[in-house]
Amino acid sequence: MSIAIAFWRDQRRENGKTNFIRKWMEYREGFGNITGEFFIGLQTLHQLTKSEQYELHIQLEDFEGEQRFAHYDRFEVDEEDSGYALLSLGKYTGNAGDALTHNLHAKFSTYDEDNLEKCAARKEGAWWYGDKCGFSNLNGIYSVGDQIYDYDGVGVFWNTAEWHDYTYSLKTVHMLIRPKLN
Repeated sequence: MSIAIAFWRDQRRENGKTNFIRKWMEYREGFGNITGEFFIGLQTLHQLTKSEQYELHIQLEDFEGEQRFAHYDRFEVDEEDSGYALLSLGKYTGNAGDALTHNLHAKFSTYDEDNLEKCAARKEGAWWYGDKCGFSNLNGIYSVGDQIYDYDGVGVFWNTAEWHDYTYSLKTVHMLIRPKLN
């Protein structure tokens, strides 16, 4: 008999009520409310993903109600001394396009602990920004209905040929992790 393991919430954006423009220590420890918008914390992500293999599932929804997903079968975050670098993503599957593999090995950046390209400041968020600030910004500024088109690329975006690009700020994003199923 097989037992399914539910995903754990890692990050959730859905209404803009929680400010995600935060300092390094807040991202390190986590913030928000698990029943609302929140971020689990980089230290927790590191401890979980170093203890056993994890997978990452990202659910995305636009303001028209269309939902897409990106799934990575081997998610791992390095320790703080490495800047909580994105160590592994494994294989991508999904229908949203792969906007995260480009950020593999990138350090996590916040406005007070930014990378060399100053991506956290330029994108007004906090994320594993890859070369040229990458193709995703799930902790960017939350936009509301009539402001979904963001030509500065500072919103909550998932930039792929399969769906929207950096000029479209998404309505909801849920990042979920769980121990990898065999």
